[in-house]
Amino acid sequence: MTMKHPDMTWWRDARFGMFIHWGLYSIPAGEWRGERVPRAAEWIMNRAQIPVCEYEKLAAQFNPLDFDADAIAGLAKEAGMRYLVITAKHHDGFALFKSNASSYNVVDATPFKRDIIGELAAACDRQGIRFGVYYSQAQDWHHPDAAGNTWDWPDDSKKDFRKFLDELVFPQVDELLTNYGRMSVLWFDTPRTITADQSRELLAFVRDKQPECIVNSRLGPGGGSEWGDFVSLRDNEVPTMPLEENGETCATLNGTWGYSKFDATWKTPDQLTRLLADIAAKNANYLLNIGPDHLGRVPERSARILREVGDWLQTNGEAVYKTQPTPFPLNFDWGAVTRRPGKLYFHVFDQSVRELKVVALQNQVTRAAFLDTPDTLCTVRQTPIGTDQRLIETAIEVSESTGTAPHRVLALEINGDADVAPGIVQQPDGSITLESLAAVNAATGAPIAPAIMARGAVARSLDEGIRLSWQFEVLKPGTFRISADCATGRYTDHGGQKVVDTGHKVVVEVNGQAIPAVIREDARQPIRGNAHWLCITSGIGTAHFDAPGRTTLTLAVNKIVSGKGGGFILRNIRLTPEGCPR
Repeated sequence: MTMKHPDMTWWRDARFGMFIHWGLYSIPAGEWRGERVPRAAEWIMNRAQIPVCEYEKLAAQFNPLDFDADAIAGLAKEAGMRYLVITAKHHDGFALFKSNASSYNVVDATPFKRDIIGELAAACDRQGIRFGVYYSQAQDWHHPDAAGNTWDWPDDSKKDFRKFLDELVFPQVDELLTNYGRMSVLWFDTPRTITADQSRELLAFVRDKQPECIVNSRLGPGGGSEWGDFVSLRDNEVPTMPLEENGETCATLNGTWGYSKFDATWKTPDQLTRLLADIAAKNANYLLNIGPDHLGRVPERSARILREVGDWLQTNGEAVYKTQPTPFPLNFDWGAVTRRPGKLYFHVFDQSVRELKVVALQNQVTRAAFLDTPDTLCTVRQTPIGTDQRLIETAIEVSESTGTAPHRVLALEINGDADVAPGIVQQPDGSITLESLAAVNAATGAPIAPAIMARGAVARSLDEGIRLSWQFEVLKPGTFRISADCATGRYTDHGGQKVVDTGHKVVVEVNGQAIPAVIREDARQPIRGNAHWLCITSGIGTAHFDAPGRTTLTLAVNKIVSGKGGGFILRNIRLTPEGCPR
């Protein structure tokens, strides 16, 4: 039994999928006994600690007569989504399929009496959409031996998790893999009490039943990359740099996964296309969620938003599907980059930009035009730069293009596969960005990126005593302001105080200087497309470079201040020329 699937081609090519969270929780829709229950409608049983004997009464009310499997599969297709994953059983234990292992399912326990998984699997097959299911393999608030329900069964020592696996999990996974044709994805979640051996046993079971089925990393303890076929990043998290392994960002369309009558914080089509591009540029897929209501209706606002994303993909899909991640070792403020053999795609988020410049692209650009105005060519200049003229600055004038979409894609035809000179180089605006995931261990010189990759979007919290080091090339010397961009948990009230991670003590060593600093909040802004994390910027000091050339900067972490926002999570170090606004 192999841990990794031998062929992930269809999944990598897809880049965009639909997630569906639906179940009994769509009936209370964020409210219980007249009181609004904050944070996640699909977790209402847990948040409100509703006893099993009360919550399971919702099954008698579940009669989604407006559910139309073909309409939902058709919406996924209109949105440009290539695969679909639905909650066959979420943490509340209720199954959306006929199960002989438990009568707590949509066919046996509700007046609806129809197998939702069966209908949707058949509809996806008709529409040419790959079908998959979500299954909660460790948490089950309806089962006395599973993890999660501490209000009905508070004594964990009396729970027999093996019994739960044998009498419910393995039989239901067997049913899902036997009764619904080809299962393209089996999406597990919150491993909690499942052991490594039990996870391997479950994976072997899946491989035996359907060898072609792809499994995500939340199968096993910790949910790390050693489990399954692709890395499930934390909810709503976008990688900062391209992942070395296959990854996926699962994300909400508004603020909740299940349907909530209180949540109207919809992302715009423009936000979604930018997120889709940014995620594809980081070698990950975007699994975007909808939450039907208790009648099976997809909220019209979310359906309309998805169709507009689909309209954008009709023109720009070649810059998303079957693409490879950005070849550049940094993020651009103006947008994101994806690529194919012989082509680069510059996703331009900032329409005020009149000239795009990148350093270190060694290929000759033979043609440049926006995908929505393909007959209007953009002027390209490529100039050798640097102390030895080995680097190329590519500048593309985009002022002549007349497209109106907020997010436009500039397609560059190049001679061969993208060839970007290795290393970190000062950018045309004079700035130098040292991404945390491009750092090495100052003591050994070994790459440190894999060690701080576990958080997916922003890397793990740094430890006291760690020393991160970067080498980079200065092209235009001068005096630079040094700042650190850090991630922190979103601002929430804990006893009236906002949660921010500050106070960490660091020393920056560069150009013969040692600059001590305390991480503070000089500025804050949302992390692009991420509702759960903020970026705080802390000034460090200044450094002067007399001449162009290669140099090294080292960050030593001397003291960590414990906080509630996630610890010291470094995104990057920035060097900005004096006089520039950044």
